[in-house]
Amino acid sequence: MQSLQSLIAKHQGKVIDRWSSYITKYESLFAHKQNDNVKFCEIGILNGGSLELWNAYFPNAEIILGCDINPDIQKLTYQSPKIKTICGDINGDDTIKAFDKLTDKWDIIIDDGSHRSGDIIKAFANYFPRLKDDGLYVIEDLHCSYRSEFQGGLYNKFGAIEFLKKLADTINFEHWEISINRTDYLDNIFNEYGCTINEDLFSQIFSVEFANSLCIIRKCKPDGNILGKRICVGTEELVDKGRTLNHGKFLVPLSIIYNEDNSIDETTRTMEQKILRLQNDNDLLRRTITNSLPEDELAPKFFRLQGYFRDLEAKHKELTEKYNALLEKNSH
Repeated sequence: MQSLQSLIAKHQGKVIDRWSSYITKYESLFAHKQNDNVKFCEIGILNGGSLELWNAYFPNAEIILGCDINPDIQKLTYQSPKIKTICGDINGDDTIKAFDKLTDKWDIIIDDGSHRSGDIIKAFANYFPRLKDDGLYVIEDLHCSYRSEFQGGLYNKFGAIEFLKKLADTINFEHWEISINRTDYLDNIFNEYGCTINEDLFSQIFSVEFANSLCIIRKCKPDGNILGKRICVGTEELVDKGRTLNHGKFLVPLSIIYNEDNSIDETTRTMEQKILRLQNDNDLLRRTITNSLPEDELAPKFFRLQGYFRDLEAKHKELTEKYNALLEKNSH
């Protein structure tokens, strides 16, 4: 099979414009799919040379699609019937409909479009759901997200790079100790650009990887994205004793409660979530009162809430006892 480097070195067709580090990254990123019947999409194609490159690199591709808002792409013609183009705004309804007519799921999507934060985030919301399991969603030229003319900036809370950094947090959702879902966590950015992603889609994000000016998001079925069952094997414990006795159950995340058939015990997971939420609601309320009220108002307000605190703590104690009993039962 030919490498991207060798294909670019001998390319004579339509102009290709790419940073060298991208080519190096793509060699390792796409190698395992090179012989597959991939469905490949690139957003933003300029002179169209990259479509010829991808068509040569993926010889068994089912479709190589390029989309661009510039009407001049309609002048582009290709010898291979696998290469197709769509002219339009990538987030426009007509463009999305045209995409869906070609196929329902894609193996690889590269966003090399306008580089504006709003377009990047909306495109991800629209097209990540159209990616296959084990698919790759790549965003290029993220250096633009640090520049104001592309709706970016180092401290811009609505910039694409900020969105992607927060997206990385969602991978570890099972470890959060606050009462918030993933959609709400990103809601301020979604509201800024008038888009959203439903909660189920977040659970399909396997990884968010950053390289210079690149972000690669891998998609996977939800069961492949949890931390999994803790494995503790061996017999000698000379330094940290008690690991095998407790079956490795230390600092377990919310999902690591298993039935005998290795399925997750939803009852205990829900119970642990309730415990953590009660703890955090209690702590947050105490901190809010202490930090925000004048001293002369603090005491009466605090005493008025003592009954609420007692109820919270009683419920916390009750749930903790039930949860510990289930853990003890599960460990035998």
